[in-house]
Amino acid sequence: MKQKYLEARGIWNLDASGFPLAFVMCKTTEDVSAAVQYAKAAQLQICVRTAGAHSSHAVVDNVLCINLSLMRKVTVTSAGTAEVEGGAMIQDVDDACAPSGMALPMGHVSHTGVAGMLLNATSGVGYMCRTRGLCGNFLLEATMVMHDGRVLTVNAKENEDLFWGLPGAGANFGIATRFKFKLTKVARNVLAGDVVRFPKGEGPPIFNSGKTRFELIKQWTEFYATAPDECSALLVLAGQGPVIARIAYIPKEEADCGGDDVEEVTTHTTSSLRGCWGRAEPSSIKLGRAAFQPIMSSATALINTVKPRNYWNGLQKMGQFKSSFYYQKGVNVEGAIPDDVLQKLTDLAKECPVSNDGSAIILMTMGGKLKELRPGDGPSSDVMGRMNWWVIIIAQFPQGAEKPELRQRCIDWVRKTYEVVKPLGCFGSLPKPSKNDNDNGGALHSDEAMEYWTTGIGELYGSNWPRLRELKRKYDPENFFSLNRNIKPAEDCA
Repeated sequence: MKQKYLEARGIWNLDASGFPLAFVMCKTTEDVSAAVQYAKAAQLQICVRTAGAHSSHAVVDNVLCINLSLMRKVTVTSAGTAEVEGGAMIQDVDDACAPSGMALPMGHVSHTGVAGMLLNATSGVGYMCRTRGLCGNFLLEATMVMHDGRVLTVNAKENEDLFWGLPGAGANFGIATRFKFKLTKVARNVLAGDVVRFPKGEGPPIFNSGKTRFELIKQWTEFYATAPDECSALLVLAGQGPVIARIAYIPKEEADCGGDDVEEVTTHTTSSLRGCWGRAEPSSIKLGRAAFQPIMSSATALINTVKPRNYWNGLQKMGQFKSSFYYQKGVNVEGAIPDDVLQKLTDLAKECPVSNDGSAIILMTMGGKLKELRPGDGPSSDVMGRMNWWVIIIAQFPQGAEKPELRQRCIDWVRKTYEVVKPLGCFGSLPKPSKNDNDNGGALHSDEAMEYWTTGIGELYGSNWPRLRELKRKYDPENFFSLNRNIKPAEDCA
């Protein structure tokens, strides 16, 4: 029994794994409803664990944990839709979609839970967001267990106000046990991979890029100011290490989405976009090579694995990070990142207290299709439509609390770096944060192990904040679902 309890506690960020009173291992919507009713009757606070990848509230001390990790079934229909249970991960959806040549726009990390990704603020930022938009744009229906145990069907015709509030804020209103999504066609093979460069004066001399760290980063940010929407990337400033660009060229849905499968082979080469197809390439691969050529040919790379990859078994499975102890913050940046901030980020990357593959400053390209979002389209659309970059600062300290001094140094480094980028944050239609962090109705992020956005949660939702507070009052008036990026009912914020 003890072993099962410890297994149920297991989440990606071990630094955020608490000790609940008990776990309810649910297999059906009825199980979830019964667990909610029991907790309500026993006056127990609850937390909800799906995949447990990126939440500081998935496994919490001294509460009843409703665990959906056994509910991972995904069914793809001939009508181009997918039925997804509430505990499914991104990799579950990809595996189910691959035979049909369809896909759902989702996040970069394959072991992220679909529910957590969809119902939290980002609503599904990944490689496809610049050409398809957010995962939330593809939601057709959800099954929700409410604070009193009722089960609601939520779609554009039934409980339509709640349907609007699910992508980006849904964890505040109930527990989602089932989703129905429309799918999109995607090229079976896409040009993608990593380019690893050591800055001038760092790394093996023979593979020195010839450019400073600042010059490498500046070049990438300038490229993406005018890059085609099909170009997606994560630019990683590794702690005490090289500059890594993970790039992908994702054709739009109306483009050629055919092409034969390719065998995944890891390659190490200093050449720029070396061909490895061996036969006539699909037009999308050729277009990708041409699109990335300006930056790929400009400096020597230590490692270049950019090549045609199977979308589901290649690109989507590149994003896997082992379970460990992490601390993380992020800022949604509107506009360009000024040179002085880029320079500070390059310096701070070298100051990172640890050197491992889980510690970095990450610059994620946004824009593209997201620029079509209007403030009222969804809870976080006011902000997501303005973003050009999402800057994430993360530190991994593998021994956790066993080395408290190192843990604190990592946390301090993340916070110090965050303060450099924070002034660039976009805050929707609300004013930027003042010195008083309680300006937004008292609904704030907890400063725990995982904190992605800005200080005040009202700033995240911008002009949609009052509407969300009213939804909370209607669907969860007692704030039963409070262990999340919490929106308090309207009367509590007056």
